[in-house]
Amino acid sequence: MKKKIRCLIVSSYFGPYAGNFISSLISLHREMKSRGHVVLFVFPRATEKFEWVKIIKKDTEKVFFIDFMPRSRQNIKAIGKLIKNQQIDIILSRMSGWDIVSRCSTHKPVIWQMEMSIDNSTKKRMIKNAIKYKVFGGKKTYHIAVSQPVSDQVNAYRVPNKCVAIPNAIDFSRLPKIIPDKNSDKTKRILIFGWSPIVKGLDIAIKAINKLFVSGETVKLLVSAQEQTYKYINKEYGTIPEWIELIPPTNNVSELYRRADIMLSASRMEGFSYSLAEAIYCGLPAVVSDIPGTAWSKDFAHVYSFRSENVDDLERIMRNVLQVQIEENDIQQNRELLNKKYSMRAWAESMANFIESSVE
Repeated sequence: MKKKIRCLIVSSYFGPYAGNFISSLISLHREMKSRGHVVLFVFPRATEKFEWVKIIKKDTEKVFFIDFMPRSRQNIKAIGKLIKNQQIDIILSRMSGWDIVSRCSTHKPVIWQMEMSIDNSTKKRMIKNAIKYKVFGGKKTYHIAVSQPVSDQVNAYRVPNKCVAIPNAIDFSRLPKIIPDKNSDKTKRILIFGWSPIVKGLDIAIKAINKLFVSGETVKLLVSAQEQTYKYINKEYGTIPEWIELIPPTNNVSELYRRADIMLSASRMEGFSYSLAEAIYCGLPAVVSDIPGTAWSKDFAHVYSFRSENVDDLERIMRNVLQVQIEENDIQQNRELLNKKYSMRAWAESMANFIESSVE
C-alpha cells in the first residue's frame, strides 16, 4: 500500500475568476483524494474575498492565506510553520514568487511547476537563473513545465532531477460547442488577451491592426484587459482608438469567443496558453507568434504563425486570415485532439503520479 501523502500546494494566483487554473487544482485534489492522499492550499491573502475561493473551499480539506511577499523571510517563516503544523510531506509550488520561498522553508521534497518560459534575454538574467536552478533547484527539488520547450529550458541548466513536461489542462465544459454566424456588420473582430501588455505583445498587435484599419480593412481589436492593460493604453494612446475595444475581466470566457472571429497570440513569452487552446476549441482561426511556447498549436488546423515581434509579418498574415472560412469538420477534429491531449482527467492523473514518485 502506498504511503498516504499530505501535499501542500502554494500558488501566487491572483486571477479574479476561477478559470482553468482553479478548475485544474480542484481536479488534482479529487484525483489525489481518490488515491487516499490529502491536499491543502495556500493562496495570497489578497484573493481571500474572490468568489472562486468559496468554490475551492467546498471541495478541499483546508485553504490558507498568507500575505504575498515574494522571497521574503516572512513568507519563508509562514510557509515553514504551515509545513510543520500540517505535517506536510511534499510541496507543489505553482507560479512564481513562492518557489524559492518553499524551497527555503523545508527539507521536504518541493516541486516547482513552471507556468511561463524562462527569460534568458540578458547575461544577468542567465546568471540569476543558473543560481536558482543549480543552487535552489537541487536534490530534493523536482520540476514540471507546462510545455516541452519550457522543460528543455529548465534542463539546459542541468538540474539534478530532470524537468518533465505536463501540459496544462483545459476545462472544456465552460466553452461553447457551436459558435453561430455573427457580426453581420462585416467587421472582423480579433481577440487578444492583454493582461500583461508587453509580455503578451499587445504593442505589436496594435501596430499591425492599425495598419490594417488605415488600409481600409473593417477590423476591431478586442482586448481582454486587466488593470495593467488600462494603464498601458492610457499611457501610450490617451484616447482609445475607435478600432480597439477594452473588455473588463470576465469569467464568461465563452462570450469572448462568441464575439470574436480570430484569435491572436502575439506573445513574446509563453508557457502554455489557456486562451489559445480555448479559442481553437471554439472554432476560431488563430494567429500566433513563432515562439517555443506556442509550438504545440501547430498540430491543429487553421493556426497560422508570424515572425515574433515583426509587425509587417503579422499584418501580412492577418490580412490573409481575414479571408479564412473554417469547415465544421476541421473544428471537430481540433476538438477531439484537444480533448485527447489536454483533458482535466489526464492532467490530474499525470500530476498525481509525479507527486507520488517525488515522495518515494
